[in-house]
Amino acid sequence: MEQQIKLMGAHQEAMQKHLEAFKTFYNQLTPEQQKIMDSDAARMAGPRGRMGRQFPNQPTK
Repeated sequence: MEQQIKLMGAHQEAMQKHLEAFKTFYNQLTPEQQKIMDSDAARMAGPRGRMGRQFPNQPTK
């Protein structure tokens, strides 16, 4: 369990660095680009927070 907690801490640290880099990038976008990125991010989150399509046999929109 201690090893898992250590790994979770390392994962959280990596995610924090990723978030900081993303915010720097996002803040450099124009408002129009931010709007596109926001809509793409919402679409990519998928149902119930899952990535991609919920039903693989359904055509993409």
